[in-house]
Amino acid sequence: MSEICPDSFEDLVRPETCQKTVGGMVTEFLYGLKDDVASWPEKAAAALRTGLSAYVETVAGSNLVMATGKRLFRLQVKKGSAELKYALQGESGARSFRATLECNIPGFRASILGFLAATANKEMVILAKTRSGEWHLLGNPDEGVEYDSAEAMTGKAGTDPSGADVTFAIDTDAPTVYNGDIDSLKTVDGTAATIVLGTESVSSTTATLAATVTDNDSTVTKVGFRYRAEGDANWTNVNVASYTSGTEFTKAISSLAAGDYVFYAYMVVDGHEIYTNTKAFTIA
Repeated sequence: MSEICPDSFEDLVRPETCQKTVGGMVTEFLYGLKDDVASWPEKAAAALRTGLSAYVETVAGSNLVMATGKRLFRLQVKKGSAELKYALQGESGARSFRATLECNIPGFRASILGFLAATANKEMVILAKTRSGEWHLLGNPDEGVEYDSAEAMTGKAGTDPSGADVTFAIDTDAPTVYNGDIDSLKTVDGTAATIVLGTESVSSTTATLAATVTDNDSTVTKVGFRYRAEGDANWTNVNVASYTSGTEFTKAISSLAAGDYVFYAYMVVDGHEIYTNTKAFTIA
């Protein structure tokens, strides 16, 4: 028998301009094989759905977990080439969604051709992030993502772009917005490193920024801060030479003009940059 879902409708008003309405996708996806997933995140049970988002969002803290020795991998795509679509399909009373993820993987390289060859007949799982900040999970315990089409080309002229135009596709009951952990999916059999901001101190022309990195089972190769004056477009990068896992490290930024500033801390793990939320301070 089909699940009977309670009505939990809401007023859907036009988003305000201050909300995240920018289009497009982030240019880095995470991918792996469906067979390498040990457990899948869950959505709220029908009786517990209190709003429209609960029909598609996973329960916070219900994580995708990879099997022993397995992890997700990064797939970087051409900026502005990726688009995620959900299309209703089927007849009334038995409708579902067709999800497609289109993108261009730049470069006609052996590694890209190898990726296509290795996954040509495999079911995959993909995590793709929208520019508005939501992670969408493509794949479920019953069905993985497969290719709808894929074509790699060198281009004909020296000015032509080379790369692979790829469309991934999956049929699903409903879209899945993933609210679980991301960082641990990039490591094998371990807990991902974490980075948190400490308490900064500010004097007349100097701000001392603070953060703590805990390595856990990851290898961190770089840590630092970036800051800018409020309203500026460009960030100033400040590397920190060394740190001790679990112990706060600091960096003094001197000769600052009076005004409001924002900053964040970052670390590099397995070639991937992970950063904190931004925080503000004021030089009086």
